[in-house]
Amino acid sequence: MLDARFIAACRDYLRSASIAIAVGVTVSCVYAIGHRGGWTEILVAGGFVGFLIYIVIAILEAIFTRRLSQASRGSALAGHVVLFLIGGITGWIFGVTIVSQFFGEPVSPIQLIRGEALSFIVITGVIAVVVGLLFQTFQTMSQRLRDREWAEKELELARSIQTRLLPPQSIDGEGFSIVARNIPAHVVAGDFYDFVRLDDGSIVIVVGDVAGKGMGAALIMASVKAVLPFVARGSVSDAMTMLNAKLVQELDRREFVALTCVRYFPSDGTLHIANAGCPDPYIVGSDGVHPIGVEGTRLPLGIRSDVTYTTTVTTLAPGSRLVMISDGIPEAPIRGDVLGYERFASLLRDVDDVDVLLRNVRAEVDEGIADDWTIVMLFRSAAAEPPLSYPDHKAVALPPHS
Repeated sequence: MLDARFIAACRDYLRSASIAIAVGVTVSCVYAIGHRGGWTEILVAGGFVGFLIYIVIAILEAIFTRRLSQASRGSALAGHVVLFLIGGITGWIFGVTIVSQFFGEPVSPIQLIRGEALSFIVITGVIAVVVGLLFQTFQTMSQRLRDREWAEKELELARSIQTRLLPPQSIDGEGFSIVARNIPAHVVAGDFYDFVRLDDGSIVIVVGDVAGKGMGAALIMASVKAVLPFVARGSVSDAMTMLNAKLVQELDRREFVALTCVRYFPSDGTLHIANAGCPDPYIVGSDGVHPIGVEGTRLPLGIRSDVTYTTTVTTLAPGSRLVMISDGIPEAPIRGDVLGYERFASLLRDVDDVDVLLRNVRAEVDEGIADDWTIVMLFRSAAAEPPLSYPDHKAVALPPHS
């Protein structure tokens, strides 16, 4: 990135010098009409004069750049006009004086000011102002285009990093399968998901929503993902508490992570669920769609250190599925309103394919994706025995898992 910026800066300097030399040659040719002298000498002299104009203007800009950058837009424009005018006139006078000495026809600056060359001095100053302003406008537009290009490359890099950090979109285990999708509203998503398999056969599933977008969000996501395998070995509530303590130390005041954490035990379908600011997950079974609420504080991670997260324990019956989402899906804009949680639940009822479900949501939404969409579906395979009944979804205190 630094090499590209250096090359671009060198290209700008060369372009500026070339334009100044062209201005010097043009004015010298006009001045030479009706005067004696070979055109070769005139062109060489003009090129030197133009280059000296460029040097003088560059020195003046280097001296006054900080002041001009701090001035208002109108004052900065007037300041550049004065710099170009002074630089053009001064460069032409000293350039002609030096060249005249070189070619054996010495002319002093006073003679130029008092003689017929005065009109050409004024013309040179005006040309320097016009060309300088036009070139400065061109440089500003080029710099903005380069900045935009570099910003897009950074976003593409952030998305590439984020995509590589996300686990596969589907995994299978004994008696269960998981399917996930992450659709960014822009290049880089603030949402993410992750799976962690533990030694006791359980699996930890998280869906997170990082405040913000771009490289910053991708780095926060990477931080959460890096520590998750270590904190996930305890209870779900302990994992949330440790993640919160880490993020409180790392994040700025306006940064936070909304996150749902689920620990699933395939052997009996038990679910341990904790929620820090994400939408309630749903259990979808033969008896309908059930949002699974969690009592207690649901403040997103990274805001306050004195937060204790509670856990809801329930069971995923054979043939049922758990659906975890980010808020971008139910809050997707639709005809001046949002899709809503009730409408999303109704779409869940008859669809067990993630891609079909997302297509149905897209069909409802008429204003595009305004926020990231993330969804994770956990399927428990159907069993021969009668389905397990759902216990009451109440928060309970759990001891840490070994």
